[in-house]
Amino acid sequence: MLAPVLAVTPHPAGQVLGYSGFRLARDSRIASLALGYADGLPEAFWQNAPQLRIAGQNCPVLPDLSMMQCFVDVTDLPAAAVTPGTEAEVFGTAPDLNHFAAGLGLKPNYLLTQIGGLCHRRYVTHLPGDC
Repeated sequence: MLAPVLAVTPHPAGQVLGYSGFRLARDSRIASLALGYADGLPEAFWQNAPQLRIAGQNCPVLPDLSMMQCFVDVTDLPAAAVTPGTEAEVFGTAPDLNHFAAGLGLKPNYLLTQIGGLCHRRYVTHLPGDC
């Protein structure tokens, strides 16, 4: 499952983001992603210090999300590596769906059936490395 970066914006330490008033501990670059709870990610995901993979690196998801978007701290990535349109990987290759689901205490099929109708689906019949 991939989600596009919508924007990357700088924020000073101490700035409050999100509904619950999450306060940034340091000067940060925050990526807004088109991914929220309406896309079917269970509440358990947001409660387990989640990370998404962007530009080959795991990046922490901030503890607040909305129905249609979430925020990811990309401060430690080069600025050129994360721009609007960059894709963040929720699950797929790292982690794969089975490991992602197991980390949440859920079955993979449950996660797949919860993905919202606004998500674009691409069906793949053969992945590299498959027999």
